[in-house]
Amino acid sequence: MTTRPVHMRNHWWWRPGWSVGRRFYTWHLTFGGQEDVHRFAGQYRAALAGVGGLDPIPDQWLHLTMQGIDFVDEVEQADVDAIVEAARSRLVAAVRQGAARLTPWTGKGA
Repeated sequence: MTTRPVHMRNHWWWRPGWSVGRRFYTWHLTFGGQEDVHRFAGQYRAALAGVGGLDPIPDQWLHLTMQGIDFVDEVEQADVDAIVEAARSRLVAAVRQGAARLTPWTGKGA
């Protein structure tokens, strides 16, 4: 048995329907200001530094893609608004119950 991967998938492959300039709505969990996550990711970047074909991701771009919605040109604005409001109300409820903590996004990265 080997500890090296036998196959890797290209994260950047074109998905069905995608083309240059076509945008897609998706939810991301970001890690700005999360020093423990950054330290953990840094350890993996260092361990994988000698492996060819990988694109190390800097801390300010670290994210977890939670849910794709659809292509921007295929979603009505009213549906986007309803999805955002539903997510907002559920997140507020989670924060009030102590199950989540919010850190405002400034758009400036980590």
